[in-house]
Amino acid sequence: MVAASALASVGTADVAAGKARVPELEVEKLQQVFDAAQKNTRLIVALSPTSARCLAGASAVEAMLRRHPGARVQVFLVWEGVSEKDKKGGREGAYAKVKDARVVQYWDPKLEFSKRMVAEALERPELLRGVENVTKNMIIWDVVTVYPRGVRWQGNLPVPQYYGRSVVDRIGDVENLVAAGK
Repeated sequence: MVAASALASVGTADVAAGKARVPELEVEKLQQVFDAAQKNTRLIVALSPTSARCLAGASAVEAMLRRHPGARVQVFLVWEGVSEKDKKGGREGAYAKVKDARVVQYWDPKLEFSKRMVAEALERPELLRGVENVTKNMIIWDVVTVYPRGVRWQGNLPVPQYYGRSVVDRIGDVENLVAAGK
C-alpha cells in the first residue's frame, strides 16, 4: 500500500517553507489518499483561508498534533473558497499555519468537497449527524470529521465517527479520539 504522503502532490513542509503550492482538490485523489492511510485515524478538516475563526482552527489542529507526536493520525486539510476574499488570494499565510508532516493540504476553489458532502447528506442524513436542515446550496466549512482506522471510502463518503464545527471549539473532542487511537 502506498503511503498517503507519497500520493499527495506536495508535502505540507514544502508548502509551509514556501517551496511548493497547495494542489487543487480532486475528490477522487482525496479518496485515494484517504484509503491509503487506513492504518491511521484520519481527519478531514474543511476551512476558509481568510476566516479568523478558521485560522484559529488550523492553529488548534497544528497544536494538537504537536501534543501527540507519536499518534497514528493523517489529516486532510481542505481549504475552501467560501468567500470572494478566499478566491482572490492571500491563502499562502493560511497554508503555512500547519507544518506537521501528517497533514496533506488541498485548495478547493469550487467547493467540490462541500458539494459532495451536502449531496450525500441529503440522501444519508447520518453523514452529518447533528446538522439540521441540510439544503442543496449550503456550504460545509469550518468542520472536522474523524474516521477510525480501517474505514474505507468506497463510492460514498464513509460516515464519520465524529463530526463537529467549529474546529477551534471541537478540537478537544477530536484530540480525545486521536489520543485513544494511538
